[in-house]
Amino acid sequence: MQSTSDLETLQLVNTRNISDDVLCLILRHCRSLTVLQLKDNHIGPEVIDSLLDSCPPRLTELSLPKGSPLLLNEHVAECVAQSCPLLEKVNLSWHTNIGNAAVRSLLLLCPMLRILEVKGVKQLTSDPFLPLAVVCKTSDSVEDEAVLDSEMMALVKHNQQYYVRRSTVYGRNLQLLDLRFCDHVDVEHLMTIARATFQSLNVRHFKFDKVTEGGDVEWQLAVAR
Repeated sequence: MQSTSDLETLQLVNTRNISDDVLCLILRHCRSLTVLQLKDNHIGPEVIDSLLDSCPPRLTELSLPKGSPLLLNEHVAECVAQSCPLLEKVNLSWHTNIGNAAVRSLLLLCPMLRILEVKGVKQLTSDPFLPLAVVCKTSDSVEDEAVLDSEMMALVKHNQQYYVRRSTVYGRNLQLLDLRFCDHVDVEHLMTIARATFQSLNVRHFKFDKVTEGGDVEWQLAVAR
């Protein structure tokens, strides 16, 4: 593997002729990898173990195959987030063994994350996305700032002294969040987050739409499709 030690991009889409042993060798020896896409490939537990043991630290883009959804779990996702703080684009769509903890780790530990695709992850709720927004008093005092949650949402709705804005710490560089087919994510919570992040974050969900009128952006419940 000496000649490939400087490999930076590996894109394997629907490839059946590459064995798990070869993928494990690549992960162990190609420490300069910045892009790893294994879309629509079946991988075994040995590849996940190698990813845990030798996750390329310079990785900025990661896409794991939906054909092996049971192999990726909360622990694996957290280890990847810890090992790869430079991640900018992550696609974990249709993985059935991950949920809120995995998303929370990525948004907290990967400050450069711009694109997060978790389409079809059925275990997800609103919880890991609420901290994308914070609640402040109109005085704009830092001491009065609080992370958005269900209780704070009720406060904002009934008290004009409070307003919601985007967090400057949690998921601060996130530009695209794909939550299509995530059935347990509260739509009202998403709309509040979308309004707070204004045009800096594009949230994809089947139950609401972005509407632009006269330069202003508004979110509304989508017409049934």
